[in-house]
Amino acid sequence: YGTMPNFDPSDCFVIGGENGEIAAHLMLIPRTLQFGSSLLPASEIGVVGTLATHRGLGYARALMDHAIEQMNTRGD
Repeated sequence: YGTMPNFDPSDCFVIGGENGEIAAHLMLIPRTLQFGSSLLPASEIGVVGTLATHRGLGYARALMDHAIEQMNTRGD
């Protein structure tokens, strides 16, 4: 996704683990939805994952909450 048009690294959310690893990650992928003649900004929530050693700690939930907050802030 990093090479796609309109890619913005600020759409990637990461929770770090030990030794510089990424414990959990979520990415927003900007989209535009069309209903009739109306165009609506939206985002796809994708590329979500948590390392097995970090599952059950609420990392994915925290990333989802943050992503939804970001989408609301920018009007997706």
